[in-house]
Amino acid sequence: MFSGPLAGDDSDPSQVSRSEVAVTLLGFATTVPLGETQATALSALTQAQGNTAVISSLDQRVSGELASKLDAAALLPYKLA
Repeated sequence: MFSGPLAGDDSDPSQVSRSEVAVTLLGFATTVPLGETQATALSALTQAQGNTAVISSLDQRVSGELASKLDAAALLPYKLA
């Protein structure tokens, strides 16, 4: 099909047709499920970014609360069991 082992730009169109390529690719995903996957991934990314903002805010709040405690006795409510 190709003229040499390193040059793949010369091909014989009689050996490869559009219908043969279409039949070969039938078992693979169409653009519809791929688009749905992309939309789901973008939605998950947006949700993850929102979660990151919430977690960062909570971290700042807890850090501020802990910084305002002056002695170890004030930290007893936060002690892990």
